Amino acid sequence: MQKRALGDQVMIYILVVVILGAIAVIGWKMVSATSSRFCKTELTDFQLLLGEQSKGLRNGETVEKNMDVPCGADKVYLFDAGNKPAPELFDSPLLKDAVASSAAKNVYIVKGGDVVSSFEVPFLEIPYPYFTCMIPGSGKIQFLLQGLGRGVAVEPSCFEKNCVVVPETYDSAQADAVLYQTGITGTDYVAIKDSAEGISDQITIERMYGQCGGKLHMEILIVPETSISPFNFMEAVPSCIEETETQYENVEGFAYPTTERVLRYQNPSGISSPLTLSYDVKTTLTDACIEEIGGIAYS
Repeated sequence: MQKRALGDQVMIYILVVVILGAIAVIGWKMVSATSSRFCKTELTDFQLLLGEQSKGLRNGETVEKNMDVPCGADKVYLFDAGNKPAPELFDSPLLKDAVASSAAKNVYIVKGGDVVSSFEVPFLEIPYPYFTCMIPGSGKIQFLLQGLGRGVAVEPSCFEKNCVVVPETYDSAQADAVLYQTGITGTDYVAIKDSAEGISDQITIERMYGQCGGKLHMEILIVPETSISPFNFMEAVPSCIEETETQYENVEGFAYPTTERVLRYQNPSGISSPLTLSYDVKTTLTDACIEEIGGIAYS
């Protein structure tokens, strides 16, 4: 009798565990389905709202918008409708493929590295490097829209977190362009180029582009893999800026003011840890002018 009673108790325990497990699975599926429906609704609302916000602005009219980001996304990418950014700027294979393809979609909602939704908003104009990436704060993004007559310019609000990061690798033509601005010639010219190429595999350089009121904010992050001594960096002043000493502000790291056609960072002791250089340009720059900006690191 005792064995039978014990067996009955075991069966009851097993049945309870099975029933509770089934309830948990059903409950999870219901929560998941409800969450999925909410997410789809939020995505639809976001797409409609962003599309509507980009319409009807008069030429020169500027408005600031604060929007809820759907599905708990951690990044929102907006691409220029006419000029696609370089595919190698993106880690996500789907974003790489989207940029490389002829797909018209230019808004991508990203969560945990996955694209949860993408759609097209026509006539968006994003300054070089032709995309903006916003990181939501408290589930919202804040940005400025400006009517251009033929389209709508978009830029994150001045204090909005952005993730517009562009890697910079050594390029001989860019080095020539920077050195041309300095007037350096002869053996010094050759020595700097040789040094720049020689340390190019020892450092990582990333540019972070920001906009505030249509004006460029540039941050340059330089990460050495090993100690480099001495260390120098020269940043080209684009040709559209006529007077270097009057057109820059909030300059960090570079020697400034200067009348040279480059901004210089010089450290005879060298660097062994990440270095951040930054500046703001007082005047509004064209895309072509921003594309001229580049630097050269050398020892």
